[in-house]
This record gives sequence, C-alpha cells and structure tokens, in this order.
Amino acid sequence: MFKYKETSTHKVIEICKVKIKLRKEKKNKILYVTQTGNIKQLKKLKGLKINFKGKNSTVKIFGPINTFNNCQFNIGSNCLCEIDYNKETKLYGINNFNLEICDNSTITIGKNFYCGEANVFVDFDSKLSIGDNCMFSVNINIRCGDGSKHVLIDLKNNTHKQLTGNVKIGNHVWVGIGASFLKNAQIGDNSIVGAYSVVSKRFKEENIAIAGNPAKIVKENIDWKPYD
Repeated sequence: MFKYKETSTHKVIEICKVKIKLRKEKKNKILYVTQTGNIKQLKKLKGLKINFKGKNSTVKIFGPINTFNNCQFNIGSNCLCEIDYNKETKLYGINNFNLEICDNSTITIGKNFYCGEANVFVDFDSKLSIGDNCMFSVNINIRCGDGSKHVLIDLKNNTHKQLTGNVKIGNHVWVGIGASFLKNAQIGDNSIVGAYSVVSKRFKEENIAIAGNPAKIVKENIDWKPYD
C-alpha cells in the first residue's frame, strides 16, 4: 500500500505502513551580483542578518560595494528583495535597517542608498520602492499596510477596503529624522521630507519639500545635496 501527503514543512510517503518524512526544500537564496554581472550564491553577508521564514524568496545584492551595519531582514514566502550598489564615498552604507517583509511582496532599493536607521514593514502582496541616491536619517518608519491580513468593511454599502498598499520613494530623496511613510505614500524625485513628517498620500510633484502631520508641501522648486 502506498500513500502520499504533504504538510507545510514535509512530504510524507507511506509504503507498507512504513512512513518516510522528507523535509521540503525551501529554495531561498542570497545572491551577490558582481560589477561584471557574475552571480554568487552566499550563505550570509557581513553586518546583515537574514531570517527566511518561508520559501522561494530571494535577496539580491549588487556590487561592487555594499556596506551593512547591524541590519536584519525577516522574509516570508515568494518575496524579492533587491539592493543596488553603493559606490565608496564619504557618506554611504546601510545602517540599522530592520525589514519585515510578508508573503508575496517586493522591496527594491536603488544605487547609493544611505540609511542611519529605519524600521520597515512590507505587508502581504505589497511593494516598497526606494530610488537612487536617497539619504535616510534615523528613526525612519515605513509601513506598507496596517500589520495584519484583513480588510475594512463599510457596513453602509457592504464594500471591502484592502488595508495594504505600496510605498514609492523617488530618486534623490532626503528623509529627515523621525519621518514616517504609511501605505500608498509617494514622494517625487529630488525632494525633501521634513523631520517627524507623516506621509500618508501621494506627492507626485518633483523638487518639493513636505512637512507636517499629515505632510503637505511647504516649498517648491528646491533641490539638495549632501556635504562634500
């Protein structure tokens, strides 16, 4: 007699009342892409602790340089996390970046990303995009969703509202201390997010400064650059 079944973690085969349990392969990968396009599979990265909580997820880091310090990623199933290269300058590197990414979600970070400290939650079926040459201060919070897999029900017309949403941060954006991004937030290229701002809507304009809770445009036609 032959029986076969699957659990969340094992394949179970039973032959003549003898059970054989085979652990499922998780197929999670940490990939490092060199400047020449060669791909190396790694077990770990210095300064970055990666906890795969599910299966079929990939973390892809692009060279030539990426400096991590005290960072931790907790990653669910069917997720993709891509971080482009950091060139060596006086101000570069990803520090104290704590990421929680739920199933079926994506995070992409562009070139030359600097971060002092950030706590990031990417809810189920959501996407976080951070462009090139962005600079984060400390105590930054990003939430692509409300923290659980549920919907909001409008009893008047019996409609459902999904409580997850994407967050998009453009190229060359400076984010001040204590700023927060909530689901469906967006900020355009070459812009500034003021200290302790709460960004809860889409700002598609470029070269603006926003501030406040909720954030609003306080300056237009501006730009910024880090100290040399």
